[in-house]
Amino acid sequence: MVTTEPFLSCLPRFPLNLHLVSCIGPVKVPEFGTASDGSVTPPVTPPVNQYIRRLLELLDRRGALGNADIRIIFELKDRRRLRETYIKPALAADLIEMTIPEKPNSRLLLYHEVLFDFYSEV
Repeated sequence: MVTTEPFLSCLPRFPLNLHLVSCIGPVKVPEFGTASDGSVTPPVTPPVNQYIRRLLELLDRRGALGNADIRIIFELKDRRRLRETYIKPALAADLIEMTIPEKPNSRLLLYHEVLFDFYSEV
């Protein structure tokens, strides 16, 4: 796969929406721990891999994008690779949403980053 870092470097650099976390203080990140029976417990949320992180950074910079736009920016030729490697894992982790979830095959479908409301639990 061809790296697209020079192309992405020309885009404006904005931090992810995670900068809001610093406003509310330290956040407890799930880690591996030892259960009472001595077994190792897995993290509550799956780790974000490099592909999902790359997709989230793109959506944070550019806003909602369609399948074709994401493929052009990432220089991917195959829709299946985009769907299996980037879109499905991010949707499963509830990190992105579809603009038209009832029509997943629509040509007008866009993906956008989920914005978390950190203050809803306070």
